[in-house]
Amino acid sequence: MSTRSLGLVAVVGVCLSLAAIVAADDHGLRYPIMQPDRPTLDRWVGDYLAAPRLDLPDGAPMPQRGSLNLLDHLQYTPAQHNQGNCGNCWAWAGTGVLGIALDFAGVHDRLSVQYLDSCWLSDWACCGGWLSDFASFYTFDVTAAIPWSNTNAQWQDGNRTCADGSSQVVCGSIATSPDYPITSVNDLSITTTGVAQTTAIANIKNVLDQNQAVWLAFYLADAADWGVFFDFWSYQPETAIWDPDYSCGHTFIDGEGGGHAVLVVGYDDNDPDPANHYWLVLNSWGTAGGGRPNGLFRMAMDIDYSCTYQWGSWTYDSLLWQTLDVSFQVGEPPLFADGFETGDWSRWSDVMP
Repeated sequence: MSTRSLGLVAVVGVCLSLAAIVAADDHGLRYPIMQPDRPTLDRWVGDYLAAPRLDLPDGAPMPQRGSLNLLDHLQYTPAQHNQGNCGNCWAWAGTGVLGIALDFAGVHDRLSVQYLDSCWLSDWACCGGWLSDFASFYTFDVTAAIPWSNTNAQWQDGNRTCADGSSQVVCGSIATSPDYPITSVNDLSITTTGVAQTTAIANIKNVLDQNQAVWLAFYLADAADWGVFFDFWSYQPETAIWDPDYSCGHTFIDGEGGGHAVLVVGYDDNDPDPANHYWLVLNSWGTAGGGRPNGLFRMAMDIDYSCTYQWGSWTYDSLLWQTLDVSFQVGEPPLFADGFETGDWSRWSDVMP
């Protein structure tokens, strides 16, 4: 968001309304996008601006060209990685960041998205949300991630929409044992605007190179802009590269424009031609009828990271990049007969206080 609009972000604590639509492309395929009202959008952008930054340190060498893919660290089934009609892309992408962090903590397991959908107390997840909401849920509402394989923890709200108002799965019906206790989780932002393109790319690569997935929210201003992306997703192969620059500077239209959150799991900039450099992105719209067998798309790296759209007299950034700083307490050390802890501490991701 531009400096002109900073005064609008002080809306935390105000009763906010959300909307989410299931937009259709020209071929009848339907995908959900988030349509926040202005106060909600300003709250989300305010949270993004207020979050601590995880950027390449000043004076550090720029990352070398190369490739990285964290997808093997995420346990998921592509056809089931599908939010359906529910506008909770933000939770799918957040759970992806959480799942990759869990793998690097020593546990490879698929995590439940349904758990948040059913148990989030602040609002109805299918109406949209932000990474700060995700971090808050796992800090204040619950303090553990739940495996997808637990009773009732598999995804079941794909037929629900924002208008339904609540999950069809009662929170208390989801088994919470086993679980993966979370000792801390905080949302962090990545600086990509107001800096050179090389710096923006370096900041994103720096996070991925630390084995942390990136949560990306992108906004398109109108139905025509979304139609381009829907067509790309529906009918282009996973090797095709999407460039969002066509949408820069457009005016947001109520009922048409909106946002979508996805999970950036890697990059490849080995090719001598910058036009072939890309971010590797996992979507939460299934496999496009099998045309995207891994649920992935490639997003161009050689883009305008300061791309904006206009809503009324206010200017907003189109691309907002974040991640999570999360720590798990994995496993339990065995005990001596007298009750003192001993054993193999390598199963722990954190040192006990």
